Amino acid sequence: MSSTKGPDIAKLGPNNYPQWSGEMKAWLRAHQLWRHVSGDLTRPVKPNPVTEEYTSDDNQWLEKVDKASGWIYLMVEQEQRIHLTGIEDNAIKMWTKLEEVHMAKRAGARFNAYES
Repeated sequence: MSSTKGPDIAKLGPNNYPQWSGEMKAWLRAHQLWRHVSGDLTRPVKPNPVTEEYTSDDNQWLEKVDKASGWIYLMVEQEQRIHLTGIEDNAIKMWTKLEEVHMAKRAGARFNAYES
């Protein structure tokens, strides 16, 4: 039976993405979920005819994706969950969307870097 204790990190808010993503990525790795979020481990290909081995592997893959998606969702502040609407069951899309939202290139940030 696996533990239901979640990550002991601050939830993702509007200003802590770099720290949150690093700590969340480490936690997902420690719980063997990161490769499902990064896309490195893809869903097994369905054979014809379907075998028991495929069914078992596919169920295990789906369980890990569900866990990863659930933890990502739970580790995001309520106000940030708007970005995850409609993609709550897809860990890859969730991670990518949060990165896009929080790491968006802003003209002000580039201008400040140039001035420095």
